[in-house]
This record gives sequence, C-alpha cells and structure tokens, in this order.
Amino acid sequence: MVQIEDCLDRANQLRQEGKWDEAIAVYHRALKLDPNSYQSYHFLGETLAQKGELEAAAKFYNLALKTNPLSSWSYHCLGKALFGQGKLDKAIAAAHQAIAIEPNQAVFHYQLGLYLERQLDLDSACEAYLRSLILEPKFTEAYCHLELVWTQQEQADL
Repeated sequence: MVQIEDCLDRANQLRQEGKWDEAIAVYHRALKLDPNSYQSYHFLGETLAQKGELEAAAKFYNLALKTNPLSSWSYHCLGKALFGQGKLDKAIAAAHQAIAIEPNQAVFHYQLGLYLERQLDLDSACEAYLRSLILEPKFTEAYCHLELVWTQQEQADL
C-alpha cells in the first residue's frame, strides 16, 4: 500500500528535477491519502510558485496554514507569493505573521524589508533590514538593500 511519506518523497524528488507537473500530480495523490497533510499543501504551494503560478501557490499556502496555523515558513512563502502578485498589504501582513511565530529568522525580516521598500515605507524597511543583519551579520542582500534605502532617503532629503 502506498504511504503518504512515499508520495512526498517522490514528489520532492520530481520537484528537484524540475518536473513540476509530475510533482504536482503526486502531491495531489498524497492529499487524497491524507487531506490534512500540511506538507503536501505547503510543498504543492512551493512547486506552483516555482512554476510562476502565484495565485494557485497562495491558495495552497493558505490551505497549509489551515492545517498548521503556526507554520512560519508557510506565512513566509505566502508573503512571497502575494508580493509577486502585487498584493503588498497582504504580503506585509503575512511577513508579520511569520515574524510573530519565529522572530529570529533573518530572512523573514529581510523579506518584510523588501515589501516595505516597495511600498516606499523606507524607515520601516531600514528597521527590517537592520533586524535581519543583527540576526545574520553576513546577510549580503540585506546590506545591499539597506544601502539602497539609505541612498533613497538621502536623495529625498536634498
């Protein structure tokens, strides 16, 4: 008898090989075995996001969060999918949820900074980037974005 773990292993392997449609089919098979499988919903969302199907990805991240409402990573990925759709307010809310659950993840603060920078809330973006650098001092992308925001702020002050 096929076990859900076997399906997830196979789907993850297919995803790593770039065989997204095949992986998606296997994740759906896993969901038929266990409709409450957080991992199936989350990984399905990741695969859809890799394909560029951000609206569908967001749907599956939300389903993952229904089965595991304390998944900081599902909130993080949901934020990225929403950001990709231009839904900044919702992306920011998802980032705040991820940070509330797991405040010591530098990447969560960095992503929040990206969203706030896009929204032109430069002071808050700086705070988010600085927080990510406190947590991970060698976070090169955060340094780069922090410098860009500081430059924008200096130009605005002229």
